Amino acid sequence: TALRSALGSNSRLNNAAVSMSIDKFIMLVPLGRGMWLPSTLQSELRLPGEEIQQKINTANYNLSVKVCADVIESIIGLIFIKFGFSDAIKVIEGLQVSLETDTKDIAPRNRDYSGSSKIREHAKLFLGRQSFIDESLLVEALTHPSCLHKDVPSYQKLEWVGDAVLCLMVREFIFREYPQHDVGRLNLIEITLVCNESLAYLSVCGGLHSCISHENLSLPHRIRDFYEDISGKEQQSLWGTEPPKALADVVESLLGAAHIDGGYEAGQSAASYVLRPMLTKVQRNLESSSSALAMMHPKQLMYEICGQTLKTRIWKEHEFTSKHPGALVYQGSKFVEPNAHGDGLVCQVTCCGVQLLAVLDSRHHVARNRACALIGAVFKDPLSKMTLDLKRWFARNADVNNTRPRVRQRENN
Repeated sequence: TALRSALGSNSRLNNAAVSMSIDKFIMLVPLGRGMWLPSTLQSELRLPGEEIQQKINTANYNLSVKVCADVIESIIGLIFIKFGFSDAIKVIEGLQVSLETDTKDIAPRNRDYSGSSKIREHAKLFLGRQSFIDESLLVEALTHPSCLHKDVPSYQKLEWVGDAVLCLMVREFIFREYPQHDVGRLNLIEITLVCNESLAYLSVCGGLHSCISHENLSLPHRIRDFYEDISGKEQQSLWGTEPPKALADVVESLLGAAHIDGGYEAGQSAASYVLRPMLTKVQRNLESSSSALAMMHPKQLMYEICGQTLKTRIWKEHEFTSKHPGALVYQGSKFVEPNAHGDGLVCQVTCCGVQLLAVLDSRHHVARNRACALIGAVFKDPLSKMTLDLKRWFARNADVNNTRPRVRQRENN
């Protein structure tokens, strides 16, 4: 990770831009017809007006390090999109921002483990690949870090590689599929596709949960809870779950294994195959704005609608009851009184210090997601039964917390 950060640091990319004189072609003033020329031609051609000439001459030399680095990254991205991975690598090498490698000095992988043949075949089936040159990669990709005594390395390094494989595949897909969206909306689509809940869902649907080699006593119970939560429900219900991170990790580690074993094309093909169910659903749901909002992760949806206006905070149930005596919380499908001695977790949503909603659950992740989803539902459908219930809750808890005047003022506004 440290080496990757060093290779892609802003200072290194800035040095590449300066050494190739790319910085002299970066515009910091609007492009006006008949006003701008590349700096290499400015000495040959004169532009009308000394003020304009001086503005253009000085603009190119006030560039920050990050601006130059961003331009280098955008050039590499352009080459990748237009000409493909191989040409992008050539450009990176030409800019001298990569490391030279000598494959002759790379030691062969010496492994003495093979794992169950059924598990290896199942992993290949999940990736949509018929064969692997080094099938021991599949065993490594399914080995949890809790297996400390085994000779097999855990999946952590392959997961690290797979994260990049997945990110590149998803970003290229949404870049080409949705050219009309800005970067902010593209990021929201990406988060929906690669978040922990989505990858865990694909993992369970593909049967990977039964292939993980681990010695974590709590993992089977958490996998079973997640499986029960998603059984027979639509994809939107994923946001109310708390899947074990290991389920998403093994998806990424297997993609990393495919990339290491077969190269760039193999990794991208496997990522596209694995994510196909989610990609299809995204394409279908993004046809309407309402469906697009419905499939967003609740935290992203609340941020999209409200920005930084709303805040969330997690309380222990007994602490919340002590701090807000008499306040109701939302649990399951109704408002209830929290237990003063309870051991649950409460997610409180506030706006400018005014409490709007509190959701109780045994898991903080689920409580926060459900609270965000409820707030999003209010904004999407102000006349729904949920909105009316929340208004009654506001009135009840305004009295409890001595905030009725402020709440009434906001409702009138």
